[in-house]
Amino acid sequence: MEEKNWYDGVLAPFDADGSVVPLTTRKLYRGDGREVEIGEVSLVSPELNGDWVWCVRTPDGAALVLNILHVERPDSLERLADDLARYDEHKVTCEYFGMTVAGGTCDGCWAHDCRAHGRRCSCIALVLDDVARRVAALREAE
Repeated sequence: MEEKNWYDGVLAPFDADGSVVPLTTRKLYRGDGREVEIGEVSLVSPELNGDWVWCVRTPDGAALVLNILHVERPDSLERLADDLARYDEHKVTCEYFGMTVAGGTCDGCWAHDCRAHGRRCSCIALVLDDVARRVAALREAE
């Protein structure tokens, strides 16, 4: 397989969502959310059709076409269930958002000073809004 240098004025590498993938990227995600460790990103010309394609190589030598991977971990019903289970286990809405309550306060949680509803909103309202948004997006994706 012939390799082409990045400096030849080719288009930037894009992921499955159309996001630019920095050449220094060290992890990407499969469609099911599994993490893929990246050793290198390169532009290659497959022998069959001659089209230039961005690929990644994992540390164990596997090659994957870049545009089937994601820079951001894709959402899924399993991720939503995990986020809700974290809330259920701790009974703290910050846990749903992946924040750990430090010393019993909400300091550091982005939802702490929320004004999404034109007034200081409750954290549970934010969780419900986010769950509804995610469910709608996942339904649309199906």
